[in-house]
Amino acid sequence: DRDRDRRDRDRDRRGRDRDRRNRDHRDQDRHRREGCDAPECDEHMMSRIEEAFNDELFKCDAQRTLSQYDVGVLANDIFGTVRGVMGDDNRTVLDENDRDFIRRRIVAKVREYR
Repeated sequence: DRDRDRRDRDRDRRGRDRDRRNRDHRDQDRHRREGCDAPECDEHMMSRIEEAFNDELFKCDAQRTLSQYDVGVLANDIFGTVRGVMGDDNRTVLDENDRDFIRRRIVAKVREYR
């Protein structure tokens, strides 16, 4: 009985995992067709913004002039602004204007500390 219960639980878990993977693939396909109306789109957008922020921060503040607190405040400000603009424009990909904005804000903050 215990072996059968364990097998049933394992089969159920594998089925749930398979269903989750299939749902993720369907959501990604819907993204490609319909645009950004699904929740994971927001996650992808934020990860792109974070990646651009980190790249620019590394380039502009290689000496690590800014404290962690300042970086956090700057990140929250930039993420919110860029996310809002991208949401208003209904896009999930950063464009050069977004990257320029991120760069300008980081450069300005670093200059304050020099």
